[in-house]
Amino acid sequence: MNTLLLDWMRACGRDDYGSFITADEVRAVLGIEVPKIGTLADFKKAMLLELAAVSDARQVLIEEGKYLKQDRGDYRILLPGENAKQASEMILKADRRIVKAQKLIRATPTRTEASTHVSAKAEARRMAIRNLSIFGKKPGWANDDNIPGPM
Repeated sequence: MNTLLLDWMRACGRDDYGSFITADEVRAVLGIEVPKIGTLADFKKAMLLELAAVSDARQVLIEEGKYLKQDRGDYRILLPGENAKQASEMILKADRRIVKAQKLIRATPTRTEASTHVSAKAEARRMAIRNLSIFGKKPGWANDDNIPGPM
């Protein structure tokens, strides 16, 4: 895990809610130079290095209840009130991925014991995600019986 970016953020006091960090600052801290002229591979390499460092910092910040989000090319740590929306988006994304996995299993011509097991596991995870409540309401799904979730 690359902690260079996170260490810099902490040293500069940029690891608190609402902190804003430009992409240029991130690249400077990491020593990444985006070429003015180059091949697609050159650009991809620079962007992947930035993405990896941001991802590493994000994982540590999540454990502190903070989320480092890309904001118009730059980065910002969300305010506490914005975390619920981000968590809902993450849950919806996970649900969509499980649906795709289920479609793949169903469309696979040869069903095996392993594929049946994977299908059952995917359905169980999907139901767990659907039943997950955040702040008393189901994230992104209609509550059919109009019963509020746990507060």
